[in-house]
Amino acid sequence: MPARKIFQSDKLTEQLVNGMTSKCARGASISEVVRKAIRDEYTPLCEHLKYHTLNLFTMLENDEDITDDVLKGICMNIMYSLKDTPLSDKYLIKRLMEPFINPNPMEQHYGYPAAVDILQDGYLKRLDEILWSLDHGYPLGARKLSERCFLVYSKWHDLYRYSEVYPCLATIIECETIYHDIDVYWLIRLIKDIDISIILERTEPISGIFPTDISLEDKCNALIYTITHYYSAKGYAYFKGDTALLEIPPELNEYFTYTESLTPAADSVSDEYYRSLLEAERQGWVIFSKLALTSKK
Repeated sequence: MPARKIFQSDKLTEQLVNGMTSKCARGASISEVVRKAIRDEYTPLCEHLKYHTLNLFTMLENDEDITDDVLKGICMNIMYSLKDTPLSDKYLIKRLMEPFINPNPMEQHYGYPAAVDILQDGYLKRLDEILWSLDHGYPLGARKLSERCFLVYSKWHDLYRYSEVYPCLATIIECETIYHDIDVYWLIRLIKDIDISIILERTEPISGIFPTDISLEDKCNALIYTITHYYSAKGYAYFKGDTALLEIPPELNEYFTYTESLTPAADSVSDEYYRSLLEAERQGWVIFSKLALTSKK
């Protein structure tokens, strides 16, 4: 079977190839020229992106198994690295996030403690504070993962220069499931497109925190929503499959009794009350994390 012709030259490229690869010019072979041109086409100039692409090249050359988890990890690391080289193009951000966007955005995340650890929760709560400051209709206190991204895209012009936003988005990738097909060639192309955009823009990052306007009362209401909605009988039923609530452990019954008294009067919001809510949330996290370890789902 004849070899497939993959390169069609024009007059100038023919002249350059013949001239630069001739013996008298002591040039490279045409195969070397073409190989280098193809590699260079997909190799980023930004060092933090180049590192990932060269690793993928090596894995391809060695016929290594490039799993979805490997690709997911690279996506997460790339998003995190953008904190030093902001990306204003929201469509490139969408392409990077797209495989990890839940197709069922109304899903209730009663399984949140099983998917997210304390450190990750801190990043996601911070993103919630930022998004709420941009849109007070955002449900502060709701346990969301990739659903946050729809508001992120619409507000990207206000967000992209702030370094602290990118680790928050990287955390979403880390915690979410892969919902859409990804492959190594999709990622190589995307990394190069991101590289081009960064080089053309050369935007300086804002290392300070994003300005928010959340009051103490807002923070308290958010914690009450989290505690009463997720650390609840519904959350318990999700973890244990005990829909009839027949096997609730004593410590959880005690917790439910305690949290029923958390809703304050309008004039009782204070730093002390806020700290008590933080402690109640922490207790709920511990209890439900233990339940997650023995979950039937």
